[in-house]
Amino acid sequence: MLRPTGLVVQTEREHLIAQAGRDASERRLQHARRLESLGQLAGGVAHDFNNILAVISNYTAMVLATLDSPAPDPGDLADARTDLGQVSRAAERAARLTKQLLAFGRRDITQATVLSLNHVIGDVEQMLRRSLGEHIHLITGVDRRLWPVHADAGQLEQILVNLAVNARDAMPGGGTLSIDTSNARLGDDDVAGTPCSPAGTSA
Repeated sequence: MLRPTGLVVQTEREHLIAQAGRDASERRLQHARRLESLGQLAGGVAHDFNNILAVISNYTAMVLATLDSPAPDPGDLADARTDLGQVSRAAERAARLTKQLLAFGRRDITQATVLSLNHVIGDVEQMLRRSLGEHIHLITGVDRRLWPVHADAGQLEQILVNLAVNARDAMPGGGTLSIDTSNARLGDDDVAGTPCSPAGTSA
């Protein structure tokens, strides 16, 4: 059965319009999910910073109370030194959190060093859980004998967060995300078509 040419063109145009509408809806949905993820991340980061600031504030107050004493007891001075150590460690946690945020926002300068991928996963794990939400169960399994890698920690953290968010979007009904590390020996066939990945050992 032959159909008029004008009808065929109109049908194709309607199909293209409908497809464009579906594509636009999908982009809006993905954008909304990204915003939701950023909102969860921002809330989690604010909570973590509040905890860090509370530690710094409380230990600083105790040190000041010790130093305000006319004749501080040697034991009190020793406690004050310990308290200052807690302040220093809290500041280090704040610095690491800020570094993660800078990397996530793609404003960090690339600094490749020899590092442990297991440590990177451990440092960013809390941020991953904030980004995933309660309906995604995160499991990490790391090889304790993992070889070191030469990479930028901030970029690795950003890659992990992006992969986690993509996995979360693929499981709107909830699920389990597993992140594992292991050593591997890559042959020529394994790296065929990927000139940036030479054959050899890799973590």
